[in-house]
Amino acid sequence: MTLADFVKNLQGVNDSKDFAPEYLEAIYNAIHTREIIMPEEHDNQAGFDHAWKALLQKAEHAGELLICHSNAYDSYMFSATWRPVVATLSYIFASATDDTVFKRVITGLDQCARISARYGLNETLDQIILCLAKICTLAGDDLPSTKLNIDVIIEGNTVTVSELAVRFGRDFTGQLATVILFSLCEGKEQEIRTGWKHVHSSQHEPI
Repeated sequence: MTLADFVKNLQGVNDSKDFAPEYLEAIYNAIHTREIIMPEEHDNQAGFDHAWKALLQKAEHAGELLICHSNAYDSYMFSATWRPVVATLSYIFASATDDTVFKRVITGLDQCARISARYGLNETLDQIILCLAKICTLAGDDLPSTKLNIDVIIEGNTVTVSELAVRFGRDFTGQLATVILFSLCEGKEQEIRTGWKHVHSSQHEPI
């Protein structure tokens, strides 16, 4: 689209009046030099270039980079970055199928939990526990259905097998998340706050 076409398309849209020509020219030049990338295009080279340009522009106003040989700011740095980190790790955990990926994600969650406990970041630790509780599928607000419960005899004892138990038994990711959930809680009992209700739900959900 040329500048003339751009100006023509915006005729009369300023409360039935035209915008100042220099104003429209400035907007046109800004759009022309900085391509607008739609969200669905963010997975290609154009999307990468757009993100890189945006990062460089932010860096221009970020101030001088200071290299600090101290851990005095570790808590502040982690507080500012943990949300996307935990969200990403949780998403990968729930969708991964490769053992190597699982190992790295588990290590990442464990390290985040250790840092959270070390600096007393209770909200972070509670959020990690909540994410794992959701993945393990045992904790939830809705009571599990009992319509398909079946009583079986095992060594003379009657055992009720529920739909939840069968589903959980077939869910490797859920089983792994449960193990990691309780492992992360060990030794961090004093730092956990609201996360306890999710641990309690996972432990006592009727199966």
